[in-house]
Amino acid sequence: MYLLCYKHNLIHLWGYLWTHWYQNDVWLLWARSASPDEICIFKTTMLTESHWKVIKRDYLPKFFCPRLDLVTYIMINRLIPHNEMMLKKYLTGRQDPSWRKDFKHNWKQLSKKESLQTSDYLTDSERWICSCPYFLTNRFFICKYLVNNVKENISSRFFKEVQRQGVYPLLEMKANFYNNVQEIPSTEIFVEIENTLKRALQIVQGQHALSNIQWAKSINKNIEGVRKMVCDIDKYENRITNPKTWKEHNKNTIFYE
Repeated sequence: MYLLCYKHNLIHLWGYLWTHWYQNDVWLLWARSASPDEICIFKTTMLTESHWKVIKRDYLPKFFCPRLDLVTYIMINRLIPHNEMMLKKYLTGRQDPSWRKDFKHNWKQLSKKESLQTSDYLTDSERWICSCPYFLTNRFFICKYLVNNVKENISSRFFKEVQRQGVYPLLEMKANFYNNVQEIPSTEIFVEIENTLKRALQIVQGQHALSNIQWAKSINKNIEGVRKMVCDIDKYENRITNPKTWKEHNKNTIFYE
């Protein structure tokens, strides 16, 4: 924006933008990147614009450029009590926030779409992230890949209590959101992988001792995935700089520590 104003000699425009939007004290109030520890769930300043729209249309429809004292009086005596009443309704469960209806509708639509089993996108339902373009632009942090991963186990309480948040998982997934499904502890998968690789190594060593070249050629393609994983991780460990975006990762390195 500064370069645009500089290019077209828009001195007064940049003065306004700097005073009201871009200086440090104001930037923290609206910028998504202001906090390094959290991701803002709101992508634009639409909430602020909506706030002023409500004041203009619901409380000041007959006033054009009203006096500041009138606006202050309306906000203190009419707008704030109304917002407090709505907040009590939300907290007591008498009324659901309007975004929940849109969220449920969006979720149902995505659940009807089929997701490819061999997708190139990196999806993690535990941290609730996905590298697909739809997830990166969706207001609810959902996409068809994440929805299809968990939709079979979602309970009826999910749509009434789910919350968006700025830390992982980006969609708060409480234990009571799931039906009674016993999940395999995460450490067991390592045991299974290790046992499989050990057995595979024993088989390869046995065939190597017999000089069974024909067998080695026939199964060589089966270990391409393992070979690629080792190659990708070696390249990742030898990098001078860490990747800054998901696009620079793949399934072998995105969660590697």
